[in-house]
Formats: sequence, structure tokens, C-alpha cells
Amino acid sequence: MPLATTVILPDSIGHGASTKPSDGLRARFPRYNYDDMVEAQYRLVTEGMGIKHLRLVIGVSMGGMHTWIWGTRYPDFMDVLVPMSSQPTPMASRNWMLRRLITDTIRNDPEWNNGNYSTQPRSVAQSARDRDHGA
Repeated sequence: MPLATTVILPDSIGHGASTKPSDGLRARFPRYNYDDMVEAQYRLVTEGMGIKHLRLVIGVSMGGMHTWIWGTRYPDFMDVLVPMSSQPTPMASRNWMLRRLITDTIRNDPEWNNGNYSTQPRSVAQSARDRDHGA
């Protein structure tokens, strides 16, 4: 008899259909990081779904960073880790500079209003266009 397979594809905090600052809390949205996202995923799987062990945790890019954290925080909870397009190192180089440029552009926009904007600041769209064109 074949074993049943369940694939779990969670939204990370602030992504997809998950709760995010733009839902209304804006600047009052709690600060969170990769560790918080993995903790939420772990609680979803263990407390919400009652799962005791995973066969595989796989992730690409940011999901790959989550995979590294799964491995260090819960090393006996899964059999296999597959982090793709990620390294367990701090952000650096062009990636860091581009993100800094984008966030500084948005935060220096008067429409940003310290995160308490009433409509999305125009600099957000401009930063997205710059990012897509390799600025």
C-alpha cells in the first residue's frame, strides 16, 4: 500500500495572501524576520495540522533561507533539506546595495509618511521599475 503524500506550501508572513503591513496596520505592523516566519510555519505544521515529522523541507531563494533555518532550529523534525538558490550567509554586494537603494527611495518619499501612508507612495512603483530594469 503506497504512503499518502501531503505537500504544504505556506505563505510567509507579509507575502501572498498572508497578513501584511499594507492590510491596514502599516507602520504599526509588528517587525518580523526569517526566524519568525519559520516559527510560524513550524507552529502551523505541528499545532495546526498535528504533524510530528516531515520527510522534506525544500525552498527557493527566500524559501531556501527558511530551509536553512528549519535545519538549524529543528534538525530532527525532517529527513531531508533542499535549500535552493540560497546560501546561509548575510546579504551582501549588489543584492544589499539594490535593496538599500529601494528602501531609501521609499522612506525618503514624503508620501511614505514614516509608513503611515494613505495611498501607496509613488516611489514604490518607481523603485519596482528600477529593480526590474537592473538599476
